[in-house]
Amino acid sequence: MATDTLMTTAPHEGCEARPRTECLGNSSSSALRRFRTRLRRLGLWKTFSYLVFVVLGERCGLRISCRFAFSSTAGRSPGFLSGGFEAAVACRPEDLTPRDRDFLRSYGEESTFLARLDAGQRCLIVRTDQGDLASVCWFRLCDDGDMPSRMAHAPDETSNGMRPGIIERCFTRYEYRGLGLYRWALQHIATSRDPDINMHTRPVFVDCSPFNHSSETGITRAGFIPLCLTVRLGRTILFSRPVTHVDAVDSIPLGGYQCHTVEVL
Repeated sequence: MATDTLMTTAPHEGCEARPRTECLGNSSSSALRRFRTRLRRLGLWKTFSYLVFVVLGERCGLRISCRFAFSSTAGRSPGFLSGGFEAAVACRPEDLTPRDRDFLRSYGEESTFLARLDAGQRCLIVRTDQGDLASVCWFRLCDDGDMPSRMAHAPDETSNGMRPGIIERCFTRYEYRGLGLYRWALQHIATSRDPDINMHTRPVFVDCSPFNHSSETGITRAGFIPLCLTVRLGRTILFSRPVTHVDAVDSIPLGGYQCHTVEVL
């Protein structure tokens, strides 16, 4: 597993040559389509809370997130994808296919993906049998900035002396949502013995805003359990609390979580 490094933006063919106005136009159009789909599927309140606390909040430097840990009792990954999908690990820019790059360009994420792969980061890509990119999950080892709570990361109780892994920056194209791809990808990263992943012997975490209802559902169905709720302002941790999931609570006031025993760092 490659160690974490700072990403630097590198020029790639097909990125810098395109007009900036065209890139912004594609990105804005894609964002508008995603918003309309989210509103149709989740309703007004959940869409509104997502926009306020996830989109606008993070742009202002405020991040509210719940950390989940993979449960060893959740069972094994099925090891295969049904319904005409296949998965592969991307370790370098050359691992992206032309169709991947076409979609990422229209999504406004091509240069970001290339920069991350140049920096040695890795992601699991799920594609259709026709080669269309359907879902992506990035993963890496945790660093000191990923440790919001001693409660959740005690090395003698949680990590067995090993540095935990973390899954982040995941997305599934809207036309492929509802097929269990995100759930499968999370569980596959946490349990696969693929040497390009190498997470099955260490604790694996994933962070999610309690207002990102779609992602929260996929995470819990993949066998992850909530550990702590953290509020950050920039790089400063305002507080971190252990949490338990409460199915009956729905987004009031912090998603489906009830907080206990405040631990301020």
